[in-house]
Amino acid sequence: MIRAYAAPIAIAGWLLIGLNTASFAWGNNLTIKDGFGEEVTVRHGLFGSKQRVIKDRLGDGVAQKTGLFGTRETQVNLLGNQFRKKKGLFGGSEIDGSTIFGDKVTTKKGWFGRRTTTVDVSGMSAVIHDLMAGRKVGPTGPALGPGLLPPGAPVPVGPQDPGLSQPPAVDPGINPAPQ
Repeated sequence: MIRAYAAPIAIAGWLLIGLNTASFAWGNNLTIKDGFGEEVTVRHGLFGSKQRVIKDRLGDGVAQKTGLFGTRETQVNLLGNQFRKKKGLFGGSEIDGSTIFGDKVTTKKGWFGRRTTTVDVSGMSAVIHDLMAGRKVGPTGPALGPGLLPPGAPVPVGPQDPGLSQPPAVDPGINPAPQ
């Protein structure tokens, strides 16, 4: 009677051992979050594709992707500055970069080795132009606020804000002297 069940039990045991190792073949996906916005992600996809991402709560981070047939992509973000490098399937590559001021550099290499590069430095040139003109510079151009004047405005001789040069008014109903 035991011999009648020995063969099916042996086959079931071999299948469990074989399927257990096959279940790990598709990769181990890992995501770690700390609850404050920081995150680490590692993913192993089908047919050897991989993705590794490290991010913090400010959006800074590094991401690396390896795709099917050797395609690769790397992306770095740090304090509003970005860099991205991508290698395509047939030898084409692409590199992009941008700064916090709005400057951009893009270069692409096609299948036949010809490279096209585009440079846009309008963001930094606007900052330099405003500094050379003697204007105060804010994040989006000349800053206007208390004590700052628009370009070409006459400079006042007295205090910038006449309201600050006078003593504050006291309500007659309030007795400022202690009793």
